[in-house]
Amino acid sequence: MTDFVLTADKICSNGYPDCGCAILNNLTLNLQREEWWRITGESGSGKTLFMRCMAGLVPHRGSLSLNGKSFQSYSLPEWRRKVLFVGSKPIPFSETIGESILLPFRWRKTPVPSNEIVMQILRSTGLKFDLDASTKSLSDGERVRLALVASILLHPEVLLLDETLASLDNENAQNAIGMIRKSSHDTGMTVVWVDHGNRLTGVEPLHTMAITKP
Repeated sequence: MTDFVLTADKICSNGYPDCGCAILNNLTLNLQREEWWRITGESGSGKTLFMRCMAGLVPHRGSLSLNGKSFQSYSLPEWRRKVLFVGSKPIPFSETIGESILLPFRWRKTPVPSNEIVMQILRSTGLKFDLDASTKSLSDGERVRLALVASILLHPEVLLLDETLASLDNENAQNAIGMIRKSSHDTGMTVVWVDHGNRLTGVEPLHTMAITKP
């Protein structure tokens, strides 16, 4: 019997009331450890809504489970630590790069990575800022790379990326993909993408789920 890290079974959702979201109807996805998935579908089909349901960010019907335990058996903060969602326009947690990366560790009261490790991962994405540099002048693409560094350091079990690479040029996108692939290989992290730019060409094996409008 296959052990799935995350199972989403017959997920239905209208998002939050009056949000104008797409409607999901009975979507099912089973994720194994270290798998990479790409979710496709036309605009308005509910790709983002499905990702946000899996992350525990919007109300849903159906069942979610992580490592065989139901969504209801986790507190929301605990679930969101393990199933981490990064959108296309993340906002830094703090006014400096270092604090934006390290604050989540302090909130969770977990060991803080060394500056050497943080700087190594920052450099792998092409970011050449010091940790005390301000986040205020970062471009959209630099904010995305900063959010990805922070996410990787937190070691989620499932990383959900919703058009996260849209603001990156091809070189920086490939650097980011390389960093995520290494983390996935090292930790067993599962990765799910919504990406319209075909940035995942060459990633193997890559599973695909197509969502259609109900």
